[in-house]
Parts: sequence; structure tokens; C-alpha cells
Amino acid sequence: MAAAVPTAGFAVYVIFVKPAISKAETSAKRFAKQAELTQMQDAIESYKTKNGEYPPNATAPEINRHLKAVFGSEHDLDSLQEKTSLDFSNLDERESIWFWLNGHSTRMILGDRVRGLMYDCRPKHFTDIDNVGLMEYTSADGEYFVIRDGKALLLDPVTNQAKSAVEFEN
Repeated sequence: MAAAVPTAGFAVYVIFVKPAISKAETSAKRFAKQAELTQMQDAIESYKTKNGEYPPNATAPEINRHLKAVFGSEHDLDSLQEKTSLDFSNLDERESIWFWLNGHSTRMILGDRVRGLMYDCRPKHFTDIDNVGLMEYTSADGEYFVIRDGKALLLDPVTNQAKSAVEFEN
């Protein structure tokens, strides 16, 4: 039996169709990330409306200041740690979406008096890469969604560069 010889149709597929499909897939992924960042930014604005300020950057002093300002003087990272088995001294910006927008912080602090879910994260995109019990929220490509200075950003895990929804338009 003779080996199959590629046909002209296959050559057309390889030369023209496959790159077009690849470009469309890349464009769809970029659009999905941009749309999710826009939704997260809306959630951040809702958080500010409900709580009077943006979620804090992921540093212990900022988090403690925010907890006291929003939830009362008796709340800080130490009081959170007493209520849960989680080590909040390790809370970093990659866990900020899960913690501040997905309702975990308010459930831990206020219990039944939850102020509401700001952003409904997709569970399949949660990971705990640093094994501290605090979840990172990632895109399908493994980039991290973070909050910095009141902005939703997508953080590249290799370059550590962050992009906003507006930057995806370019």
C-alpha cells in the first residue's frame, strides 16, 4: 500500500485555515480575559460602594487598616486568624480576588451579617499554589487575577507584568 500524499486541500488548510483558527482562538481568549477583568472592576466598584473604600493592597499594614476601617476596630489579621485555621500573614495579591470579592472575608468576619458576594468566581479556576489555604484565582491560561490600588489586573506568572481591561483593547 502506497503512503498517502497530502492533497492540495490539506495544503490550503495548513497555509490559510489553521492560522486563521489560531488567531480567532487567541482573540477569543483575549476577549474573555478582558470581559472578566471588566466584571471584576465592576465588583471592585460595588465593594467600594458597600464598604466605603476599595479592597486593600496585599500588605499586612494595608489589610489591618482596611479591616479596622470597614469592619470595626476589633478586626485585624490576628482576629481573623483566631476565627479560622488560615494564616492571613501570607495573604498576597494573587489571593485578593478570592478573599475580598468572593465574600470570604466578610463571611469570616461578620458571619451571618454578610454584606454580599461581589464577584462569583468560577471554582475550577481556584488554586492554592503556595499551600497556605488561601485560594488564587487564575485565568484558563494560568495568569493570576489580582487587585492593586483599586484596579482589577491580570498578572503574568512568568514576567510578573500586570494588564488591565483597557490594555487588552490595544
